[in-house]
Amino acid sequence: MEKSYIDYNTLVYEKKLNEEYITYVEKLNTSEWQKKRSEIIDRDNQMCVKCNVRQSKYINGQAYINYTKEEEDEFVQKVRESIKKFLEEMNIVAPIPDRIENPLHIDYQPTFLHVHHKYYIKNRLPWNYPSEALISLCKNCHQEIHDTENIPVYLNDLMQTELNLKKCNRCNGSGYVHQYQYYMNGICFECNGNEYEEFL
Repeated sequence: MEKSYIDYNTLVYEKKLNEEYITYVEKLNTSEWQKKRSEIIDRDNQMCVKCNVRQSKYINGQAYINYTKEEEDEFVQKVRESIKKFLEEMNIVAPIPDRIENPLHIDYQPTFLHVHHKYYIKNRLPWNYPSEALISLCKNCHQEIHDTENIPVYLNDLMQTELNLKKCNRCNGSGYVHQYQYYMNGICFECNGNEYEEFL
């Protein structure tokens, strides 16, 4: 069963009723962000743009290796050849099936792609960025970028004034802690995915 996501306006309404703050994690669990995230990952061919690892395919909560169309076609061709060889060796006259199912192999080390913002604009919602400002990364490459590069945060759309913000000490500004990937997809529990101390 596919997870359903709340739309942002409903989230704002519910939070105002309860006089609660909207966290970055909650924004990432909106239908608006999930739509934008899917667009970016599809644009990047469901691969990390840095190391080219492919995102796993999920069916009913189970992770499977996400084969390309070419890999699936190659698999089907090999199965056809194996069936033909078997029939010939056994001296059996029978047609080769027209339809051969595509391979489904469990992915024991599943890859879940993150969508990385190349920059931030203060108070901008995560999905309100141009597609060129977003890239698909595996968790390792995403963390490496946050560990080695400064991700600029701008005051406004003019992108002339860069804010001097302090990264979260726990996740180094990535918003994720890999050791806790099994819980809430590893969202940093110190900054709640907000990445910078000033946004807490």
